[in-house]
Amino acid sequence: MAAFSNCPYQYRFAHILKIPRQGKAVFSFGKTMHSTLQKVFELINEKKGLGQSDLFGYKANKQQGAVKNVKINIDEILGLYEQSWVDDWYESKKQKEEHKKKGKDILKDFYEKYKDNWPNIVFLEKGFNTKVQVDSQIYTIRGVIDRIDEINGKIKIVDYKTGKAKDKLSFEEKEQLLLYQLAGQELFRKEIASLSFYYLDNNSEIEFLGSQEDLDKVKEKIVNTIMEIKKCEFLPKPSALCKYCDFFDICEFRKT
Repeated sequence: MAAFSNCPYQYRFAHILKIPRQGKAVFSFGKTMHSTLQKVFELINEKKGLGQSDLFGYKANKQQGAVKNVKINIDEILGLYEQSWVDDWYESKKQKEEHKKKGKDILKDFYEKYKDNWPNIVFLEKGFNTKVQVDSQIYTIRGVIDRIDEINGKIKIVDYKTGKAKDKLSFEEKEQLLLYQLAGQELFRKEIASLSFYYLDNNSEIEFLGSQEDLDKVKEKIVNTIMEIKKCEFLPKPSALCKYCDFFDICEFRKT
């Protein structure tokens, strides 16, 4: 949805023509950090004796307080980081070394923040399908939620970000998590307490919860986006964002 909103022509390259994108260091680093944190919490759940299939079941509810007693050390986490490291697409040895050190520093801070009280994770990399009706047709929207916590019997949806932390979010920046909130309302038997962007660079997070007005607005945008895609027009939107586009070199409409 964001790609189409930014530039329908970019969406055409990526999702209609399916032109392969060149890798970037930022993607390699992001994949490394996501994979590492997934493995960390899988290890924690393993030590708790829980698996994802126990979500909201008797076993999970009975052991909610066990998170504080789980012991995991920083060497285990850094070992998982080494296993998860994606070595591709760094422009130089120096850039790679800088990112590798940065990742270790992030994980050390993350460990210090949570070592005595780990979040109660109930799902990791949770895929979802949610249905949207446009006219008489039903469309399926698919996505993956990084992390789902349970707090006092309610749900917290978490998405990791490796970019610069933000103090405030525009509605457009909130749309991803608002979509997850819509999906979560269909998927789970628990009330959704909050949505969170977790910024790994400084281990901070910004939390919010969509109002019914927000959710209705996102639904409307989804429907309008689907209707526009069905027109197959994909008009270009040259802007200052062009220089960041993966298809800059092959786009005849790019703004230079």
